[in-house]
Amino acid sequence: MRSLTVWLLWVLIMAPGLLCSQGVLVDLYEEEYTSQTLSGLVLIGDAPDGVMGVLVEVCGPGWKDSIHSTRTDSKGHFSFPTLAPENEDLYYLRLSADGVNTTLVKVRLKPSGPKRVTLHMEFSN
Repeated sequence: MRSLTVWLLWVLIMAPGLLCSQGVLVDLYEEEYTSQTLSGLVLIGDAPDGVMGVLVEVCGPGWKDSIHSTRTDSKGHFSFPTLAPENEDLYYLRLSADGVNTTLVKVRLKPSGPKRVTLHMEFSN
């Protein structure tokens, strides 16, 4: 029991960025997405249309601290136009909304990538 308590304390102190208030579960995508810009579309489940109001945050490495944030527009689009890419920068994005799992993704900006990225979220069980 003591080891469980110590582990829970470690999680609460060391990984606050992974404990999100809006999503019940966290989906972490290991593969890196590529894009020319830090903008794109957020879809939930198998729906073909984007979703309005998803919180999209640019975080530090490991998704610990939110640096910039925005919400998707009425068609599910988001953009961070003030963040200028340099040398194929890697960005850590955290997506959250009520009723869906919080989603953690890495996006590497590359001139050869697609103009925008399409990100998928899953409904909470």
